[in-house]
Amino acid sequence: MKAAQKMMNSIRILAVLLTGFWAVALAQEAAHVPPSSVAEPKRQPPATPQCDVDLRDTDTMRCIISNVLIRAEHKPEREVSAFLNDAASRTATGDDLLKVAAAHYKMDQKKLATSVEHWRHINCDHAAIPGFAVPDSQAVPDSQAVDEVRIPIRSHEIRRGSLILCGAGEFPDHIFKAFAHLAQINDPASDKFAIVFCDSPKQRAFKTLKSLVGDKVELVDCSSDDSLRKIPDAVRDRVKKCSGVWLDLTSPPSAEKYAALMVPEVFEQGKVVGAAGTWASQMLSISPTGGDSWTGLKLTPHCRMHLVKDYKHEPLEASSLEKGMVHWLVPVETALILHEGRTATSHGSVLAWMVTVPFQGEPVKEALNLTNIDSDDSFAGSSFRTEIRKSRFRPELHPPFRTDFTSLEKGTLILNGGGGVSDETFNLFVEAAGGKEARFVCIPTAGGDNDDSYSARKLTTLGCKHVSILHTRDPAVADSDQQVLKMLDEANGIWIDGGRTYRVMEAYENTQVQKKIYAILQRGGVFGGSSAGCQLASEFLVRGNPETSDQLEFPLYNRGLGLLTGVILDAHFRQRHREYEFGYLVLLHPELLGIGVDEGTSIVVKGEIATVVGANGVTFFDATKPVSNGGNFSVPTQTFLKSGSRFNLRTRQPIP
Repeated sequence: MKAAQKMMNSIRILAVLLTGFWAVALAQEAAHVPPSSVAEPKRQPPATPQCDVDLRDTDTMRCIISNVLIRAEHKPEREVSAFLNDAASRTATGDDLLKVAAAHYKMDQKKLATSVEHWRHINCDHAAIPGFAVPDSQAVPDSQAVDEVRIPIRSHEIRRGSLILCGAGEFPDHIFKAFAHLAQINDPASDKFAIVFCDSPKQRAFKTLKSLVGDKVELVDCSSDDSLRKIPDAVRDRVKKCSGVWLDLTSPPSAEKYAALMVPEVFEQGKVVGAAGTWASQMLSISPTGGDSWTGLKLTPHCRMHLVKDYKHEPLEASSLEKGMVHWLVPVETALILHEGRTATSHGSVLAWMVTVPFQGEPVKEALNLTNIDSDDSFAGSSFRTEIRKSRFRPELHPPFRTDFTSLEKGTLILNGGGGVSDETFNLFVEAAGGKEARFVCIPTAGGDNDDSYSARKLTTLGCKHVSILHTRDPAVADSDQQVLKMLDEANGIWIDGGRTYRVMEAYENTQVQKKIYAILQRGGVFGGSSAGCQLASEFLVRGNPETSDQLEFPLYNRGLGLLTGVILDAHFRQRHREYEFGYLVLLHPELLGIGVDEGTSIVVKGEIATVVGANGVTFFDATKPVSNGGNFSVPTQTFLKSGSRFNLRTRQPIP
């Protein structure tokens, strides 16, 4: 009874808080008078109102369709984001993207268009605009303008494929079915094929796969020592074209042999690699033995595979495992499958185990589910990306957040709330960098493993002549690649596209790239970003959980680039109804100023002054000056400003 009563009291408190946030937000928005409207009489809306939310732009349409599918149709966020990012890269106009999305989700096209139209104008002040979302008469034809502009790309993309890592000894034949499924060679109509490198007279892997897929598997004889050190050029060409490689080898593995067989290249191209025993375990990390400095191929960093007879009866002591790593315990007759560097599962007769051993704290053990991958298109397993982060986390390297606002001595920040970036905002960005002759670097890393950048396309369309793209998922590249660092040394402006914040921080945190982004501002340049790019600008980072963007604070990913201190930034603000949970977060951190930026809107920060630009508005939350919600609780003071308004970030006051 006490527990139930305590829960009810908590629910009542939360309800009162939310009611207070709602009331204060409405009151302050109603009380706000934009500076531009003081001297002008109230005008009637035009007969045919125009809207600057341009649905012909694929990125704008992608953001709005994402809202419709996730918020209104309740589709899974991860699947929607992946589909729309891919579809947007293949379509020329927003109209095309809408049609593709309607077909993919088997929705009536007019119904989806109506929903898009509603979300398009959800925060607009103009009269309603009836009709189809993107009339055919307004559709933009395929343009060659961007294709004709050569954008220098410095892209060190790591597209991690799938690993099938079998334990020692014999394992079931159906593990080869999983390999055929992941390599997409089990479809007779497919032109994909796999290659088996073999030095065993039994040729088990080749014979089993051939019985499953026929001529879609090819054998490369590696019975001689020379064949494992240099393979013919004709075989190398076939490896480049294949969709998977299986290593059926008995000789001791080495870095030289893995390189000769092109294993790292195959994996980084997003393909499938399978092996058993030591050839499997050494594709991850190993402990050096004797005078050997070989520490494994490290295809999945900070992971180590242990070959065990039976984990249930012969467990390894977790205290003996190296700290700062995720350890995989793989018994005989079982395969550990690591899919695209993020999901793990068992496939075989018994369970494999994941043991997370952090630098600080107790090890955590988790049994991996057994899955039948060959009969299921979806890949259900345990995420291990967060587990790696937990194992590597060192609290001493993350000092407390700075609570004082540090103004920019030089440079400009242009932070956009997502949902499409207007030409006005990009023109301000270009002007702050020094004009169209300036040098720009665009970073699309937040969007995933696609190095296409909408900001680079937009800047070239506006006539900028020196636009480069930087994309890597490898911190070593971000810390030491001389061409990358030279590009940033010469840059006048840098823009980070939208997506997920954790991808950017995994790649660039505490690297030379992060330091050089700050250096661009110090020499008077400009930093811009939309959605994730906006959130990343502050030291305190929100929505960093790799599994979901709905969790505001996630301790393992709560530190951004630190270009602004003493603030918390969030994007897509009122469009995704984030004001209530965000206000509660500011209550928990009253020393930080909360800034919620609406879609289609930006703040331009120079020194300690933020100027609002765009179609909607920006909400500032100050918990050092709480106001009563009419009950027993207080909520942060909220100041809502529209385009043209200014706000002093140090004094936390609007500027008349």
